[in-house]
Amino acid sequence: MSASSLDVVLAQLAGEHPTPGPDADPAAVDLPAADPGEITPVYGDVDEWVRNIFVLLLGEYKLADAGRDNGLRWCPRWWAHPLALDRLESLWRAWEALRLDPGTGLSVWYRDHFAPALADLTGPDGPFRSCNSQTHNANDSAPALPAPDAILVHFDDKAPPVGKAARPH
Repeated sequence: MSASSLDVVLAQLAGEHPTPGPDADPAAVDLPAADPGEITPVYGDVDEWVRNIFVLLLGEYKLADAGRDNGLRWCPRWWAHPLALDRLESLWRAWEALRLDPGTGLSVWYRDHFAPALADLTGPDGPFRSCNSQTHNANDSAPALPAPDAILVHFDDKAPPVGKAARPH
């Protein structure tokens, strides 16, 4: 990572919005929020955040070599693991909110969000357990049989998900 890239990341962590360089896409410029209570994210999506923040932080750790249990497991196709995608998106959203707290926001993010997620994602039982930093090995999904109506009837008072009709009795 270049010194200028590190300066940009540090500015973003401080809640600043550095001026984009001459190569910047004008559509991607981060404008101030219209509503003072509205959070304007630094990153447009989880992919951008993972490639600019998470992997920078992950690089501080030793990654596992192929076939050896000598470090954290990481997969270059992290987005192909549903659990990882969901967990990393929640990390990104928490980072975007907590970075604005000038007191202990990022400390809380590291303690309550980053550390547990890092252990869960990159540990021996995590979604990257069959991968290493160079290769992706898909894990089989867990089997799931349809729930019997006798079970689902207990949840009929709950609103169905968007686009789903309630089950007839």
